[in-house]
This record gives sequence, structure tokens and C-alpha cells, in this order.
Amino acid sequence: MSNQTTIDSIEELQTYFEPNLEFKFSQPILFEDIVFNFDLGKNLKSLEDLSDILNFTKLNLFNLIIHYKFINCIFTHEIQIKGAFQKQLTFEKNCVFENGINLNGSQFDKKIRFQNTVFKGICDFENARFEDLIDFWKSDFFNPVQFYKTDFLKTTVFSACTFHENVLFTYALFNGKTFFRGTQFNKGLDLSLSINSGEFNFFNLSLGNFKSYIHNSEEDYMDLLKSNEIPSINKKETFRLLKQYFEKNGDDLEYIKYLKLEKSPIVDILKYEIKNSKLTLNSINKIFEILSIWLNKRSNNHRDSYVRGILFTIIIGFVFFTLTVISLPNYQFEVLPNKWCMNDFGMYFFTFMNPTHNIDLFKDLKPTGFTYFWQTLGRIFIGYGIYQTIQAFRKLK
Repeated sequence: MSNQTTIDSIEELQTYFEPNLEFKFSQPILFEDIVFNFDLGKNLKSLEDLSDILNFTKLNLFNLIIHYKFINCIFTHEIQIKGAFQKQLTFEKNCVFENGINLNGSQFDKKIRFQNTVFKGICDFENARFEDLIDFWKSDFFNPVQFYKTDFLKTTVFSACTFHENVLFTYALFNGKTFFRGTQFNKGLDLSLSINSGEFNFFNLSLGNFKSYIHNSEEDYMDLLKSNEIPSINKKETFRLLKQYFEKNGDDLEYIKYLKLEKSPIVDILKYEIKNSKLTLNSINKIFEILSIWLNKRSNNHRDSYVRGILFTIIIGFVFFTLTVISLPNYQFEVLPNKWCMNDFGMYFFTFMNPTHNIDLFKDLKPTGFTYFWQTLGRIFIGYGIYQTIQAFRKLK
């Protein structure tokens, strides 16, 4: 930072830039190592107006300029770009927007790059239209970002970006190839309302189980979006889209990851609906759906852990074996292990752990109706545990 030049006004910019003007045909106009410590927005309708301020028009250079490039520059005030912008634009190598950037309603006909750029302030991309490449490679966003009705018509790059707060693509149009490689989402991501007529490419994402909110009405839903919060139903749909993408591309590990993450908002939504409805057949079905999700998590962590599947099967088998034995009329509890009949215990237990064992396993011990009840229920849960274990082993099919 020590080699940067601080410029506090348009006049200083003119004084600084004119002797340093070295224009070559088809080469970018370069702004390097400058701290723009004044409000460009009060002096410019758009960054293209730099051509007038810096006398490019008088020098008959305006029509030859095809590219503005900013390297290692700091903007202390908000930068605005309005209307159509017909030049290439590049910000790279530690450019910092201290008070954000406003591209509301702008249209970029040429390539625009924000590479290794820091957005500390609020970014407004509402109704922005990118006709060519838009590249945010390795950029940091420190505030919530909402790409509301933003049109990405060609290649779009969010690779190696870090979003420190929520990022929402609300009615954003993706018409070309879009890359999320090594993108880090420290909070939430909402892709549920995006319009994808192009091709998403996801690889090595960092996205966890972020906070979301249940909405009571359409008004609440829209209020959440306006405040850059993510509704739980959008969270569920985002995880579903990611799950579907990785399943289609044969990435089983990532598929399982988003399969698990998808369950969290589903449970939240079901609990809310049960809490706010009367006890009906529909609400009972929702209770069983929650129970099913709970069992899937406990039995193999949604197909992610065969070790958990083995432990679940052994534990559930031991529980039902114990309940079955206790129901026998001649059962007698013994505290001291030396009084246990280990040979008979081992024979009965390991036979019981086979879900296809003979229903008359305890026939010689005078079984009761409860004995058959717990024995049958145990066969069902042991069979379920074995199935879940197999499913976990097959996650890398």
C-alpha cells in the first residue's frame, strides 16, 4: 500500500494522469496504485466520462479506447456505473471498494472482470445485464449480495470467491456457462429462484447448513428476500438443485453431502406445519416423515456412514433381544456375570440377529404373546439396519 498515490479530487487526477498518459492502440488505459479518495459519482455519470475529464476526447482517443484497467486501486466512495457501458473494464490485483459498487440498471456489452477484488461495501447488481464475460475470480464480498433480476448472458465466473454473508440469485438469468469452483459461502446461498437456461458447473464448493427462516405468508416471504435473508423453502430447493447436479454428474460424495443438508430445512418446515395445524391424518403423516428422517440419520447418517449402520443394527438388535427375553415367563434377572448362561445367550442372540430366523426360536422357553411381538418388531428393525448398512457401503457405487 505504501507505493500508492492518494488523489483527493478530479483536478488532482487530471494533474496526475496527463503526464503519465502513454496510449497505445488496442492497449488498456491503465490506472495503477491509486487511492481514489473522492466521490467520483458526483463528477461522473459513468466511468466512461473519464474520457472527457482526462481529455481523451480532445486528443481524439475516445473512439480508440477499448479497455479501462484498474490495478491495486482503492475507491473510498461508492462507484456507480449507469446505463450502457461499451468498453472492457478490469479491476484486479487487490482493488478495494470501501463503500461498494452500484451497477443498478447498467448494461455491459464487453467483458468485465473483478479479479482478486475486495467488496467491503454494499454491492447493487439489480437489473444489471452482462452481455459478455463477467468474472469475479477470487473476489471477497463482505456484505450480503443479491443478484436481483441480473442477466448473465455468457460465461460467468465465481471461482475461488468468498461470500462472507448470504448471496441470493433472485430471478437471475444464467444463459451461458457459469462456474462455481472452490467458491466459499460462509453463510447462505439461494439458487432456488434463479433461471438457468445455460450450464452450471459446481466443483469443490464450501457450503454448510446455514440459517434460514420459515415464512407465514407471501408478504413475509418477500420481506425475507428484500432483507437478504433466505426462506427455508428456498434453502431446501437450493440443496435439492445441488444434490441433483452432483447425482447427474456421478459425484457420489457431493451428492450424499447435499442429500444430508436437504433434510434440515425439510424437518424445520414439517415441524412448523405440525405446530401450526390441527391433529389430522395429514399432520400424523408429517410426524412419521420426521421419524423416518430421524431414523435415516441415526442408522447410517443418510447413507454416509456404514460404521453407524453396523452400530445401529447391533444396538437395536440388542434392545429388541432384551425386550423379547424379558417377556419370557421364566426370565430371571441376574446381576453377577458369572451366573449368566453365556453359551445359551450367544446362541439365542446371534440367531436373533438374523432377520430370517425361525419364529419359534424361543419355543422351548414358553414364549408369551409379548415375546412374539418384540421378536417380530426386532426382525423388522434389524432388517432395516442391515439394509441401511448396505446402502452406506454402496455410496461409492
